[in-house]
Amino acid sequence: MSGQNDISGLRPGLKPQTKLSTSMTQVQFDNGYWYATELKEFAKTIGIPCASRLRKDELEKAIKVFLKAGKIESSAKRSLSTSGIKDVEQGLSLSLPVAVYTSDKETKDFLEREAQKLVPLLKRKSGARYRLNRWREEQLVKGVKLSYGDLVKEYVRLNLTKEPFAQIPHGRYINFMSDFFAGEKGATWKQALRAWKKLKKLDVPKNYRSWVRLNLSSKQM
Repeated sequence: MSGQNDISGLRPGLKPQTKLSTSMTQVQFDNGYWYATELKEFAKTIGIPCASRLRKDELEKAIKVFLKAGKIESSAKRSLSTSGIKDVEQGLSLSLPVAVYTSDKETKDFLEREAQKLVPLLKRKSGARYRLNRWREEQLVKGVKLSYGDLVKEYVRLNLTKEPFAQIPHGRYINFMSDFFAGEKGATWKQALRAWKKLKKLDVPKNYRSWVRLNLSSKQM
């Protein structure tokens, strides 16, 4: 890739992303890219309750509320069991109630295996596992009783969905890579990753449109 893609070589006015701070704006926060560990530490610093138990998207939402209002509001409360005997330790079966779910290899393999029994040669669709996890959490928070058979059926349904999944609001990396490959025909994974690493250092929206707008396209690769 051309040396022009270094931050110092970009057109005037471009700035590196702002560091996490209580004085940053919501726009600056949205234009940044933060790892879950960074968000957890920052959330603890500003006093967000149960920060270590929140997902990355929940942390982002809570922090944005703080940056806008200057105060802490009730964090997302997911009444999901995280203690006790794990479901996988009891022996997974279709009739087993979902109680203490773990997203480990054995559980994933079980879902894949049972899904293949319902629909032989079922092809896994990118993003299906993520959406299955969010669906599971939403149902349990609502008080819906689920079995692992229910998870398998929903997993099959998601994989069979013909329409593209809506982009994940907080999935900047995932969405960028998807759009990059769609827009940059013939691009390699190495090129896409290099583009992302350059973009995420800047104080700009973390999407493919920004990459094109900033002239960080494949023609410079």
